[in-house]
Amino acid sequence: MAARRGRGWARGAAAFAAAALAVGAGRRFGWDGASAVAAFREARGALGPWAAPAYVAAHALTLALCPPYAIFFEGGAALIFGFLPGVACVFSAKVLGASISFWIGRSPRLLVLSSCPMVSSRLRSAAFRAALSVHRSRDLRIPLL
Repeated sequence: MAARRGRGWARGAAAFAAAALAVGAGRRFGWDGASAVAAFREARGALGPWAAPAYVAAHALTLALCPPYAIFFEGGAALIFGFLPGVACVFSAKVLGASISFWIGRSPRLLVLSSCPMVSSRLRSAAFRAALSVHRSRDLRIPLL
């Protein structure tokens, strides 16, 4: 247990150091919030009418795969598209992301996508596989976790 806790602190310290380096580099090279927003709006202009669908697809994918930085997409939508179009994009992405997550969770071939060690070990257990085969034979689809 102590080894796990030590690795967690090391990861947290590494993430903090990376964030501190990014902030320091931003200040040194003149990357402030206004120039970042201008760069994103310029990219939106370059994509033209495909900017919103590209944003929705990228945000839905991040929501479905659950990386820790998915929350930044929501704040970025209002900065890039404006408030109401940003809300519409975030809402669409959340519905699509939830659908993708549901599809990943329900697809027996995609069970290996689980990134949680506890869930992965439970999915590999003989009891889970036996219960899954019983439910498949009866064509029952309920969550077994």
